[in-house]
Amino acid sequence: MIKKRGAPKKPPGEVKTGTIQVRVTDGEREAIESAATSQGTTVSKWACDVLMRAAKRATKR
Repeated sequence: MIKKRGAPKKPPGEVKTGTIQVRVTDGEREAIESAATSQGTTVSKWACDVLMRAAKRATKR
């Protein structure tokens, strides 16, 4: 039996397939990358977390 490499597959509800593109200046990108790095995460994860918190706040109003 050949062992598969890589992480195990996620259940259908956990798979992320959508993307959002945002244009930023070099300075904005540096600030975003710095914030993500300071929290020990990727830019993608950091941005998703920040956007989801903002979306939840906006929909509570």
